[in-house]
Amino acid sequence: MTVNRWTLLALSVSLWTTAVAPPASTAPPAPGVKQEVGRGPGTVFRDCEVCPEMVVMPDGELALGRYEVTVAEYRAFTSETGNGGDDCLLADSWRNPGFPQTDRHPVACVSWNDAQAYVSWLSGKTGEEYRLPSEAEWERAAAGSQAGCYRGRTGASVPCPVGSYGSNAAGLSDMVGNVWEWTSDRWEGDGGRRVLRGGAWDVEAWNLRPGLRHAFTADTRYPFIGSRVALTLDRESAP
Repeated sequence: MTVNRWTLLALSVSLWTTAVAPPASTAPPAPGVKQEVGRGPGTVFRDCEVCPEMVVMPDGELALGRYEVTVAEYRAFTSETGNGGDDCLLADSWRNPGFPQTDRHPVACVSWNDAQAYVSWLSGKTGEEYRLPSEAEWERAAAGSQAGCYRGRTGASVPCPVGSYGSNAAGLSDMVGNVWEWTSDRWEGDGGRRVLRGGAWDVEAWNLRPGLRHAFTADTRYPFIGSRVALTLDRESAP
């Protein structure tokens, strides 16, 4: 893999969308976000030891991953199921995406099919309704988000540990930058592709914004694609 190859790839992504790494953050709760004492709006909770941390959205009916799915969380899934993918365009696989990563980095080289298998595994493990967020849900949750991890800020063409640049008003980190995130939606006019949102570490600063969109086929894996999970909540169980 060469620098020129990455540079050409990043340029092509930016045009198509017309659109040393920082230390891991301890990521304290954002203002207005409370640790679990119930599942009302703003609550942070985790359904199992290896499950993603979730934040309840203002409507009380939806929770989204506080962070993008991490390497450690994805490894738990692949270790238990044997699924998860062993190849990736421009890299080896999610285990070796072409740059150093820790357990707290967002997992990359994840296809839409992989992300669907992951949320299905979470649902079976917890008995809850985990899924990918719809594009509309993602966009509402990303409102007002500022760019987090991207190479113009870090000086390196790599993603950052999740939560390195704080949270938005909803208590969610890395909604803009770090890795692209799959949604459940199909790209309009081309049902074979699925919508991604949020941009990634390789997107230029001028193009990073909550409204940035992209699409790939469901089996596509790249080192700049990851995921974030959603969870439908039982409103009657909320305090």
